[in-house]
Amino acid sequence: MKQLFFSLCALLAVACSTEERTPVIMFDKSHGQCLGSSYTADVVPDYQKMAADNGAELVINEDQPFSEATLEGIDVVLMLSPLQHDLQKNITSEEATALVNFINRGGSLIVFVDEEAHRVLLEPYNINAVTTPFGIEFGYDNKIAGNNGAVSFENEIFKGRYEVPCTGMRSVKGGIPASVCMDDGYLHATYVELENGGKLYGLVVPDFDLCEKEGIDRARL
Repeated sequence: MKQLFFSLCALLAVACSTEERTPVIMFDKSHGQCLGSSYTADVVPDYQKMAADNGAELVINEDQPFSEATLEGIDVVLMLSPLQHDLQKNITSEEATALVNFINRGGSLIVFVDEEAHRVLLEPYNINAVTTPFGIEFGYDNKIAGNNGAVSFENEIFKGRYEVPCTGMRSVKGGIPASVCMDDGYLHATYVELENGGKLYGLVVPDFDLCEKEGIDRARL
């Protein structure tokens, strides 16, 4: 799972890199995505290595709100889904504005929003204040039974069709489909890309494990 996250983040960062500086990925922990010390002690060093292997630098946002200042010099922001309702820290209107401006300036945001029933209360979380200006809107849970799986298809992200896990998901609409649930074709991941290179990727599951599939198209990113 983490290999995909940071392969995708690093590739996005490398795509906008210049000879003058190393691209920077911000891994956000400030909205209830992580529980306990294992992320810092065990997982984060692996993320840092994978970012470095892709020519990028990983920085951790432990508790700072998003602002013009905190996003200065950042190429990619990764927001995993909050783990559960009582850990959820909502996105303020000021943070939403800062993230919208970040994308409009050419930055890339990857955001995961898990199920309403178990993880994220959508309305107070306020993620749609970030995504709807770009035509992507998260909704409430779709009714699917068990692990139906999802499938990606050839587009600006993936080389081709790959089967990926899908064990319950909220709805999302808008953008360019990147993958769909195999139960009723519910949208599973979507994206937009601006003319200036700004990118928004929205996913409705906590993880998107394609790392074994080599599905990310490096040239297109």
